[in-house]
Amino acid sequence: MADYPTLRYGSTGEEVRKLQEALNAAGSYALALDGIYGEKTKQAVTAYQKANGLGVDGIAGRETLGHLYSADSSNTQNSQTTEKEPTPWEKWVNRESFSYDPEKDSLYEQYREQYLNLGRLAMEDTMGKAAALTGGYGNTYAETAAQQSYGAYLQQLSGMIPELYDRAYERYAAEGEALYKEALAYENRRQQAYSELEGLVEAGYDPTNEELEAAGMTRQQANAIASAAAAARTTTYRSSGATKTSSSTTQSEELPNPDAMGLTTEEIKALQRVAGVKVTGEWNETTARAYLDGYRPGSSTRIEAFLESLPPESAHDTIQRAIWGNYRYYLLAHIMASTKLRTAEKDYLIQQYGFTMQERNYVKNHRLDKRAEKLL
Repeated sequence: MADYPTLRYGSTGEEVRKLQEALNAAGSYALALDGIYGEKTKQAVTAYQKANGLGVDGIAGRETLGHLYSADSSNTQNSQTTEKEPTPWEKWVNRESFSYDPEKDSLYEQYREQYLNLGRLAMEDTMGKAAALTGGYGNTYAETAAQQSYGAYLQQLSGMIPELYDRAYERYAAEGEALYKEALAYENRRQQAYSELEGLVEAGYDPTNEELEAAGMTRQQANAIASAAAAARTTTYRSSGATKTSSSTTQSEELPNPDAMGLTTEEIKALQRVAGVKVTGEWNETTARAYLDGYRPGSSTRIEAFLESLPPESAHDTIQRAIWGNYRYYLLAHIMASTKLRTAEKDYLIQQYGFTMQERNYVKNHRLDKRAEKLL
């Protein structure tokens, strides 16, 4: 049989994590792969031992691990599991409460062996001295004295338990503090990633599954954010145009007619896309308000003016490259920093040029948008 380590309550490390993974593959134990041999892991080991006719003691020794990791068993060490590695936050939230059992404390076991040996030696020494005084014969007094010597060491061992309890709790508290800091840092990173991705989704960006997973956002949440942003833009157009009146009349101004302007269905769709409203190809009040605000099929007048104000890529010389990295970063930074462009117009340009979330993060992290603000 292979030389397996003996794992018991209180054990930690990679071997414990492998044990938990193998147990999950062997049955529906649903253990967290945290590398901590706690009460749940012990219960799973006990259940596995009972189910497979092994010695039941809750300790994963050679027999239990040999059976669990056996090549002939369907529950091998390399069994694939669908359970994901728990996040640092999940480890913190699902951490077991502190409990102390001297029999499960490896340090107590060491002291126990030491004091038992010392007690036996003291008992034998006392018996020997008493026998020497009586010519080699034992007596009741000698036995009593020997038992007292042995008992004294057992009392010392019992006196060690409060100290060992405190040590165990200190280890538990220190591990908990480290785990909490790791969980807090993880949540901060994820919240930042979520916030950044939320802004991109609101602007019309369609994230990949990998980007959603990294930010802790579901596809349903992304769709809801995108729908809410689109609805907000629609409300903005309605509110901005619904109360327009002249100084001499309170009547609503006449909305433009697409037939009079000769707009086709495709041109209406193009106008809706650049305005950031729902693309239907049908002329409605929202589309008409967008037209009044300066949006046009393919490009608004503000977008055209903005692009004309920037130097072409051919003029992006070596000095500028050293500052901005490349022309795409230069262009994106100026789009993000512009005060002349409306949000929908910025969204349109970002989509038209195919700027990725990585490019937007680069501009933000290197504060290129702030640099562009000073130049605009």
